[in-house]
Amino acid sequence: RKAVRLAIDSQAYNDRGYDGQGFPTNSLMGPRSEWATESTVEADPDEARRILEEYMAETGWDGKMSTITAVGSEDRAFSIQALLNNVGFDIEVEVLPTITDMINRVFIDANYDMISWGMNIADAEPWVALNQKLSSKSAANPSGYSSPEVDTLLGQLRSTDDDAETQQILDEIQTIWTRDQPGVILSQQPELIGWSENVHGVVPTIASMMLFHQAFLTQ
Repeated sequence: RKAVRLAIDSQAYNDRGYDGQGFPTNSLMGPRSEWATESTVEADPDEARRILEEYMAETGWDGKMSTITAVGSEDRAFSIQALLNNVGFDIEVEVLPTITDMINRVFIDANYDMISWGMNIADAEPWVALNQKLSSKSAANPSGYSSPEVDTLLGQLRSTDDDAETQQILDEIQTIWTRDQPGVILSQQPELIGWSENVHGVVPTIASMMLFHQAFLTQ
């Protein structure tokens, strides 16, 4: 995991995967988040190559892995493939026809080496997505990552309504993420939902759904 992390440059990924129009970051909570955290890990292909060569010499592993992606996201997967192959991995890209196929492979079959997956963390309530993706008890944890430290922090995050404490907990989760590297953070994707100035009463939710039961128009 450490070699994978050090091999992947989020800016290079953004340049190919999003034509340079994305928001690359290495942090769990990106710089555009009100809960921004800071990653201390930067891409280092030479160190990634050294770690990988050492591991392959010790274990006899040939460096072969596959990464799965859905149709429409091939450029991002090919970017990851190129960055990893550059340091000595042998990565195959498997393109699945639909997101449903991705979900089946990840959550039903649990049959994959690597995936490109979104965490969809909402600033309004970061606990929801973090608990789904990082809790050892979550059925929606695609990596199977398990950390008693993170489980404890997630419990604290759920129970607090203090902004300073929320930031402190998220910073601690970032520190553990940096140490354990359960995944590689590649970008932050802002979300914008707009409506006309004469529309009122729309209720946003953290699931990116807008509730219209109290909506009304003015002239």
